Amino acid sequence: MGIVTRPSLFIKSLVFAVTICYINSMRTTSVRLADLDLNLLVALDAVFTERHVGRAAARLHLTQSAVSNALTRLRRHFNDPLVTRVGGAMTPTSLGLSLRPELTDLLARLRGFATRGAVFVPADSDREFRVIATDFISYVLIPLMIQKLEIEAPRIKMRMLPYSPFAIDQLTRGEADLCIGLLQDLGDSLPTENLYDEALTCIAGHKSPIRSDRVTPHEYSAARHAALIVGEGHINFLRGIDLPREVAIWLPNIGAVLEIVSQTDCIATISTYIAHRYRHRFKLRILAPPFKAWVMPVVMQHHRRMTSDLGLTWLRRQFIDAAKELRPPRRPGNAAAQTHKA
Repeated sequence: MGIVTRPSLFIKSLVFAVTICYINSMRTTSVRLADLDLNLLVALDAVFTERHVGRAAARLHLTQSAVSNALTRLRRHFNDPLVTRVGGAMTPTSLGLSLRPELTDLLARLRGFATRGAVFVPADSDREFRVIATDFISYVLIPLMIQKLEIEAPRIKMRMLPYSPFAIDQLTRGEADLCIGLLQDLGDSLPTENLYDEALTCIAGHKSPIRSDRVTPHEYSAARHAALIVGEGHINFLRGIDLPREVAIWLPNIGAVLEIVSQTDCIATISTYIAHRYRHRFKLRILAPPFKAWVMPVVMQHHRRMTSDLGLTWLRRQFIDAAKELRPPRRPGNAAAQTHKA
């Protein structure tokens, strides 16, 4: 009987010891979770996004010292600096880099959890949306959007972020809510909604030697051009068009392109919508280009984890409605009426 009893006592003792260890580990985990305030994670996400404590504080409507204190508590919790100053930016450490995608996903899920069953009221919301858009698209769509927000949601804010080749990565990391650009540049790896079709035309000022309403291939190649830089590279509007051109100046925004063309002999190849909207303000002539007008779909993309976000769903609908208000401009010249998909 003793041979049976000893193993039984041993097993009971082992189970008891394991149970005590489990209870203690749960207590430890509970304490660590209690130390990790959700607001601390929100502050960390803002620092990751802004790469600057002051800008993170402004984004969260907090003082800079409050965000600094949050970082101190997080560093103590993770036993890691999480971000370090490199030059003028707060750069994530290796642990910070590994935490960031999980943090972005966690906060997105928590926002979805917190708003489940809730109703988004645009007129009462003071949310700030971050939208990546190319410069020329901002000139076309954003004025219409601001007019709509003035009426329907005057407290909502939009932060426009410059387009770059890393726009999709910014959506994935949660640094932006929406990206608006050309389908040919963005691809279709994320949920995509069509807004409108863009096309190209040429513009010239009163100093341009081109006098007809159509640019010949020879005139196009001989002219000096003002061209637009988008993000970290030159916009690839003219892909597939076998016409050489001499770019006299690359400019960082479409407003500068319009100004240069209006005051010099340069011509430019730009959005048809922008050409027609600003022709009178800058005293420009719209010329039919020496190629078939390229139709380029302008699309809006968001990350899949944000599909059920009520506020973002509302904003996407506003952009779609604003795009419907765009009136397709009349293209100059007969040949320019021919179009094909890029």
